[in-house]
This record gives sequence, structure tokens and C-alpha cells, in this order.
Amino acid sequence: ENRKEIMASNVSIIKRLGKMKLTLFVSASAVAGGIVTGAPVSSLSVLGLGVTALSLSANTMNQCLERSQDALMFRTKKRPLVTGEVSLYNAIGIGIIEFVIGSFLLYHYSVNCCLLGALNWVLYVCVYTPSKKITTLNTEIGAVVGAIPPVMGGLYVDRWMDLAASLWLGTVIYLWQMPHFYALSFLCRKDYQRAGYRMLSSLSVRRTCIKSFVYSFALSLTVVGGPSVLHLGYPFVYYCAAGILMQGFLLKNLLFHFYPRRYCRESFIFSYVWLGVQLLFMIIGHNLQAEGKVNRTSHVEK
Repeated sequence: ENRKEIMASNVSIIKRLGKMKLTLFVSASAVAGGIVTGAPVSSLSVLGLGVTALSLSANTMNQCLERSQDALMFRTKKRPLVTGEVSLYNAIGIGIIEFVIGSFLLYHYSVNCCLLGALNWVLYVCVYTPSKKITTLNTEIGAVVGAIPPVMGGLYVDRWMDLAASLWLGTVIYLWQMPHFYALSFLCRKDYQRAGYRMLSSLSVRRTCIKSFVYSFALSLTVVGGPSVLHLGYPFVYYCAAGILMQGFLLKNLLFHFYPRRYCRESFIFSYVWLGVQLLFMIIGHNLQAEGKVNRTSHVEK
């Protein structure tokens, strides 16, 4: 019984060091990139597990580097390194093991995917993490990191049209992250100030709201290209769903623009809803198109 408790505690520490919820989102976006580019279903589990391990590693190293700042923030003061549940050396060891496992798995998915994953790890740990104390552009840098996993999923194949789909999806993820994290940074601006991070929301609420809406509008324009890039089946359904979703997304960000303190939390939560439903319609449309091709091929053969 005691051994089970120790095991459960260790697993909990690993999950908290690796920010499991964020990691699962990153992994899901990579798998979505694989799906829309036509990667074999049998390879998606390798991709998902590889990205999960690599993301866990990057987040663990991020906490190792930011443990002093985490101790100053209310939302992070209960992280394992701050509370002493795990030592710094053990956390680094966990991060290294996760990196090796993730790289090994991604190598079996695609060499290019493995290389891009390693590059993204470096970008997150060595560039984004220290940039938070240097420049307000850290949000843009972090968004690049978040946009790369869908592209990794698309590197199973070499055909440009397929890769273009994952690049488009990566662009959507990049643009989506900006209003999403601007709302989050506004919610936590006092915490960030306490830790010494240079966040735009701490310096200028007006500029934060303006940039959030500009990125939201750019996202609405990018989403329109979905059917042509992804070759979706029944594009009318996609356009109807995307139109309704984007109206809601733009409205929430417009309200955040004029009433940031009142609507920042709603804007943050709705952004999750928007992305989840949007990805669902992309995948459904892609599968409908794939089924249509199979049916047409079968008809021709008959």
C-alpha cells in the first residue's frame, strides 16, 4: 500500500512538473496536424506520445529555470520545486529522460519531425523562458512554440499540399494564442509584476486590448482559407460553423477591448471553446473528404 502511494505521488509530481493539461493540448494539436495531412492512423499514437514526452520535458525544464519566480506568484507557488516535493537535480533528471524518450519516439515518426521537435524544445527552454524577463514580445515568442506542433504532425509526408495544411493549422494556432494569452496575462498581471516578468498587460492595458483584437481579426481572415487548404468535404457546413464561432470570438474580444476587467475571464474561457469546436469541424470535414475520395475510387473500379 505504501509503495502504491509513493508511486502515485511520483506520477503526480511528474504531471505537475510537465504541466499535463498544457502538454495534452500541445499533443492534440500535433495529432490534428497529422490527421489533416493524411498521416497513417497507426502512426498518430507514436506522434502523440513523442510530443507528450517532449512537452513534459520542456515544461519541466521551464519550472527548473523559473522556480524563484514561481515562489513569488500565487498561481505557481504550489509547484513541486517550490514546495520542495522534488529536488532540482531530480527534476532536471526527469526532464532529460523525457527528452530522450520523446526524441526517440518522434524519430520513428519522422526524422524531420524529431529535429523540429528538438528545435522547438530549445526555443521554449532557452529563448522563450528567459525572454519573459526581458521583453513584452515574449507572448509572440511563446506563440511560435505553440504553433510548431501541428507542423510537426505534417512532417510525416513530403508532399507540399499536405504540408501546407499543417502550416495553415500552425498559423491558426499561432493567431489564436495571442488573444488567449493576452486575456490570461491580464487576469494574472499582478502575479507577473510580482515575479518581475515583462508582460504587455502590466505595462499597457490599452495596447493589450488593441493587439488582442487585431490578432483576433487576423485569425478570422485566416480561418476562411480552411476548406481550400484542407480540401474539406461539405465546405458550406464548415463556413457556417466557422462564421458563427468567429462572430462569438470577435465579440468576446471586442468586449475585452472596451471592458477588459469585466470580460477578460470570459474571453479566455471562450477561446478554448472556439478552438475545440473549430478543430472538430476541421477533422470532420477532412474525414468526409477522405471518405468521398474512397467512394469515388470504388465506383470507378466497379
